Amino acid sequence: MGDGMEISAANTSRGFPAARVDLGRLQAELEAGLKLFDMKLVRNRWDEDVFTWMTRFLMRWVQRCKEVRFRLARNGIHVRLQTQDDRGYYRYEFDVFPGRGHGSGSSSA
Repeated sequence: MGDGMEISAANTSRGFPAARVDLGRLQAELEAGLKLFDMKLVRNRWDEDVFTWMTRFLMRWVQRCKEVRFRLARNGIHVRLQTQDDRGYYRYEFDVFPGRGHGSGSSSA
């Protein structure tokens, strides 16, 4: 499948509503989970556990997530989400940078 992988499922009961996903919070939490990784380690472990962990994390935190796509870049992971609720579809995109997370210069509220 290469560096771009996707999965489709739906969470309708917990996490951020489809129309109000807090991208900054998702980015910070994913980076906290990957703060000890660099992109070489992410690539080496992508098929082993990183892809599955990131997918499960997003599916728990985002309601009615219809699609999750990842693209491994030189220095990070580009994340694309598509959600849907009764009012329509929503698309979100953000980047996650391994090696940068809670305790590495950023503060959490």
